[in-house]
Amino acid sequence: MVLISMISRRARALARPLTCTIHVVVDSVENGIAIGGMRIIPEASVQETAELARAMIQKLKLFGVPVGGAKALVAPRRGYSFADMREGITEIMQPFLESGFLLGEDVGTTY
Repeated sequence: MVLISMISRRARALARPLTCTIHVVVDSVENGIAIGGMRIIPEASVQETAELARAMIQKLKLFGVPVGGAKALVAPRRGYSFADMREGITEIMQPFLESGFLLGEDVGTTY
């Protein structure tokens, strides 16, 4: 939950209209890394994000990958496209990416 409040503070600091809601949950970190995808979907909740982050751990363990699990869900605000959100998402996610969250494509990100 600390990570989610960091996103809110960072988004307000960007001083531009918020084009989306972003939830990020890092469920666990192993060997300094957490892996998960970023989904762009019409609605996103913290609970759903947490469940998907936990599921990532199970997927990774199944294949013997010794890293933690994470997930990011992005819900566009009405009237905004992915192109509108791209710059803001990049800025908001940067600290996570620099601290060991390896982000992959997921539902809605392959345009």
